[in-house]
Amino acid sequence: MKKNLIVIQAALLLISSFTFFGCGDEGEDTPAPDDQAADQIDDEMTDPDPDPTAEAAPGFELNSVDGGTVSLSDFEGKPLVIFFFGSTCPLCIASGPTVESEVNGSFTSDEIAIIGIDTWDGNAAAVENFKSSTGITFDLLLQGSTVQNAYGTTYDRLFVVDSDGNIAFKGTSTASQDADDVVAIVRSLL
Repeated sequence: MKKNLIVIQAALLLISSFTFFGCGDEGEDTPAPDDQAADQIDDEMTDPDPDPTAEAAPGFELNSVDGGTVSLSDFEGKPLVIFFFGSTCPLCIASGPTVESEVNGSFTSDEIAIIGIDTWDGNAAAVENFKSSTGITFDLLLQGSTVQNAYGTTYDRLFVVDSDGNIAFKGTSTASQDADDVVAIVRSLL
């Protein structure tokens, strides 16, 4: 490993000296490289990824309580808010109206997408009951405990996935306590 590093450093030094001193005969005119091409090469070598520390959101595909299948890829190109809930969880039932009014009510469906994922793997009737008792109007997905595990979270939490599919916010408090932070994060992504 150390030997390879020395070889690489020597090669870079050699290349640098050719660049500085030139590699043609003295007195010979060498044409200047095309400035635009040189700038493009420099940009390609020095421009880092937009956020090299960004954590990609784990993909999923779940059935909706309203019918059909929903996957993470359905939301490419716009921010996505995910409400992880338990279908009979009292805290989640209490947070549901806040998520609906403060988060979902702050944006249009053209601006963001919002879904709920039942992490308690309740049946469709339990999730429908959760939806009607909380007044939630956005899509709720069934059997989401594996998605909860993939996201490393628990129930009654909010996540924001940016339009590039990276996690922009991980809730650490109840969804109702994080609602204002989620709204601010989503606004910064628009």
